[in-house]
Amino acid sequence: MTEEQKIEALQRILQGANVAQVNLGDGYQTFNMGRDGKWQLETTPDVKVVDAEVVEDDGKVDTPSIPKSMNGKGVTSFFEKLKRDGILDENLQPKVSNRNASILADYVGSKFKIRTKWKDFAELWGMDKEVLRSTFNNITNNDEDKAFCKRLAKL
Repeated sequence: MTEEQKIEALQRILQGANVAQVNLGDGYQTFNMGRDGKWQLETTPDVKVVDAEVVEDDGKVDTPSIPKSMNGKGVTSFFEKLKRDGILDENLQPKVSNRNASILADYVGSKFKIRTKWKDFAELWGMDKEVLRSTFNNITNNDEDKAFCKRLAKL
């Protein structure tokens, strides 16, 4: 099998991937998606493909792990509702303003009795817990805030 044939076979297997490692019989070789949109492999032409599998797909974002304090409390099923409603994205990141994200953290923390809500949501969302908490403390309960709270209560 020529290098070009190897790459064509991998293109069919790895649709959407940017990087893959493939066992070519003498260890793993790395294939990279080039700027021209074609797979590139640096290997000797006499190596045969013995086995191929996706080891890593850099094209996908790993879903952040939910903090332990949120497991087993119904939080994950509530997160699914939040994703369906467009409040969280597929990676559990808020699709709303920081202000509404702080309201969400407080709401979920109160609803599911999460004592470490600021720390947990800051970790989940990659935010500073003090910024998240102070944003919530500065809320004035205007009509927009009340509407967001009503939206959360309907879920």
